[in-house]
Amino acid sequence: MNNLGVASIITACVECVLCTGVLFGWPSLQFSLDDEGYFHNLCIENENLSSLQNLSSCTASDESFNLVFTVASSFYEMPVLLFGYILDTFGTLAMRFLATSLHSLGYMLLWIMSPSTSVLLYPAMAMISSSGYALWMSNSQLGNLNPSYRSVFLSISSGMSDLSSIVYLFVKLQHDQGASSKSIFMVLFVITVFPWFRSYFLMPKKTIPYPAMSKHHHFGIVKKLQKTLIVGNDVTENLSKSPKQSLEIDKLTISSTQKGKKTLKQCLMKAIFWSNLYHVVVIKLRLSLFYGSVLKWLSSFPDIDVGSFTNWFNVVLLCGVFVAPLNGMVADGLSSHFKSRFRAEQTAVLRAYAVSMFLTSTFSVILSVAALARSVYPAFVFVLLTKSFVYSGSGGFLFVAFSTEHYGKLLGITSLVISVFSLAQYAIFKLAVSLDPDFYVINIAMLCLTLTTYVHPIVIFYSSRSS
Repeated sequence: MNNLGVASIITACVECVLCTGVLFGWPSLQFSLDDEGYFHNLCIENENLSSLQNLSSCTASDESFNLVFTVASSFYEMPVLLFGYILDTFGTLAMRFLATSLHSLGYMLLWIMSPSTSVLLYPAMAMISSSGYALWMSNSQLGNLNPSYRSVFLSISSGMSDLSSIVYLFVKLQHDQGASSKSIFMVLFVITVFPWFRSYFLMPKKTIPYPAMSKHHHFGIVKKLQKTLIVGNDVTENLSKSPKQSLEIDKLTISSTQKGKKTLKQCLMKAIFWSNLYHVVVIKLRLSLFYGSVLKWLSSFPDIDVGSFTNWFNVVLLCGVFVAPLNGMVADGLSSHFKSRFRAEQTAVLRAYAVSMFLTSTFSVILSVAALARSVYPAFVFVLLTKSFVYSGSGGFLFVAFSTEHYGKLLGITSLVISVFSLAQYAIFKLAVSLDPDFYVINIAMLCLTLTTYVHPIVIFYSSRSS
């Protein structure tokens, strides 16, 4: 890997912090916008002004902010199928062009909106949210430049996405210092130049396959500035061959690779795809229900400072940048270990991911047990561990278990199903709150459900035996 490849990976981590997971800093953004009077026109329209004591506590505005977050959360993963199709069919540049356009347009809408045009917050946050996941998906292929550390890179990039909440925390801190939201959003709009620069100069035009073939991967579209990155065989080894020899080797490599390719239908017919889909849907549902009910759950404790525990919960989640690489280290370390025992590399990699998925299921089960036992700090810790392992593990598994030309579509299908269940969990939460204020029944149900996710590592193990 040359300097250009290193620069692409480093700037990808910066991009993940600035763009990919900013939605999770929504409470800080809501506080600032609410303080400036956004959606307060609904309070005046729907409530008696003479009895209105405090506009900032208006129920109508709170419901509008919650609806904005719900819409943005749905758009976080729902359009991934479209982005995945564009990535697989037209390449990285085409997909990033659409993603960066949405990202810039979203912040432009935030910049020009005012309390009288609060409705612009709906499309703005939907664009910013959907483009964030797409940018992360385009960066995830950079791990293929160095297959030995692919899972580590995926885990680090997921950890960097956890840090994205700092962006809207910055908005809140500047707002507290007296800066207007319009001036802050202008700065964030200018920063959107960074993903545009990476798209045209530090990202491939097409895609980087796994396993990477011994050919040149071109970064950027301007020929004079275009660099090449040699992946696979050593540079000197390739240069020592004549052009005719190199061409024959590339044809042989491509031919052998195409023989092992599978169609999208064949990938969808595999049991490990559906077990992975079930695994990630159940565990993300467990996480979503905890995120949505944590304040209600804490308030059910007698004599507890909900605000203080909420702050601790946010501090624990920020540690995701340090915890996320652990899953990659486990997967890559075990892959290297199993390679000495199995002749087939695919078998070694699948065995490693079986262990990784087993740990993810275990963390989600312990989370449910801690919530059921009303143990606050253990629950916080295992939310962090579960979130870090499931986000990095699922994407990495799809990379290694299926043909890379279908990675975007498979990830898109998975994300689409997740987004549908994310919408359903809101109704489940509302029903649980009305019938089970202590969340005792819902935690028992989640414990039973997370126990069934152990089927996925078992399916991976048996699939590795036949690979």
